Amino acid sequence: MNSYQAVYEILSIGIVFFTGFLLSLLFTLLSFRLAATLNLIDRPNGRSVHASPIPKTGGVAIALSYFLTIVLMVKFNGLLPAILIGGIIICSVGLLMTDGTFQHFRNCLVR
Repeated sequence: MNSYQAVYEILSIGIVFFTGFLLSLLFTLLSFRLAATLNLIDRPNGRSVHASPIPKTGGVAIALSYFLTIVLMVKFNGLLPAILIGGIIICSVGLLMTDGTFQHFRNCLVR
């Protein structure tokens, strides 16, 4: 590998990193507003460790930015659709668990 290829690889990694970072920042800010609109906010109670209300949608924003970064930046190969579909299923189940759609017994089965 010559020096130009090394510089190209480093710049490629940097571009992917900053794209993911900016997307996660944007989606996190948008998800906080969405959480307030849909009332997906964890309010402090006797069992919680936080003192102020916390949105429950941050994980969805991070997952969405991760998937979008993969789709935009990674070269397509045969495993990419399987990785994306599996990740979408896992994130969907997590969102349903956060939403309260699943009961505690079902949560244990899913985990």
